[in-house]
Amino acid sequence: MLNKERKSVGSSLLLAYVVVVQPAIGAVIEGPVTNPANGHVYYLLATSSWTDAEAEAVSLGGHLATINDQAEQDWVYDTFTAGGTIDRGLWIGLSDASFEGAFTWSSGAPVAFTFWHPLMPDNCIDEDYVHLLGGAPPDGRWNDLTNTVGVGCAVGFPLPHGVIELGGPGGTGSMSRS
Repeated sequence: MLNKERKSVGSSLLLAYVVVVQPAIGAVIEGPVTNPANGHVYYLLATSSWTDAEAEAVSLGGHLATINDQAEQDWVYDTFTAGGTIDRGLWIGLSDASFEGAFTWSSGAPVAFTFWHPLMPDNCIDEDYVHLLGGAPPDGRWNDLTNTVGVGCAVGFPLPHGVIELGGPGGTGSMSRS
C-alpha cells in the first residue's frame, strides 16, 4: 500500500511517499502436509480469529479446511494435534455467520458431514464459527465459537489455530499470495 504524506517545511511543501507493508495475518507454523487419501495440501496457522485465518487461507490460494468425511476429520485432528497429545483447537471453514443456523463451508462445498460435540451447535451468545476441540477427549468434536473468543460463553477458550486446505473446493492446490 502506498500512502502519501504532506508536510510543510517553512514556506515549502514537502511530499513524501511511505510504503506500508501488510504483514501476513496468521503465520504458517506447520506444513505443507499432504493428506494421502485426497491429495490435498494443508498448513497450520498461528492462533488468530476465524475471519483472519480464512482471509490468510484465501491469500494463500485456499480456504480453511472443509471436512468431507470421518477419515478426513480423523486425519486433520491427528495431524495437527498429534493425535490429541497437543491441546489445540483448530478452526475449520464452517460457519453460520451469513444466516444463523445455516452452516456453510467457506470453500462453497456442500455440507455432507458433521462431527458436532454433544449438544452443539448451541450458538451461546452469537457463536458463528466452528473449531475442532483440542485434546483427548473430546477427540476433535466440533464446537461453535465466537470469532475472537474470550467473551460470553467462549471465556476460557484459547484462540484456535487455522487449518488451511489447498486443492479442495475453491483452492488452487499450491500456496500463492493473491
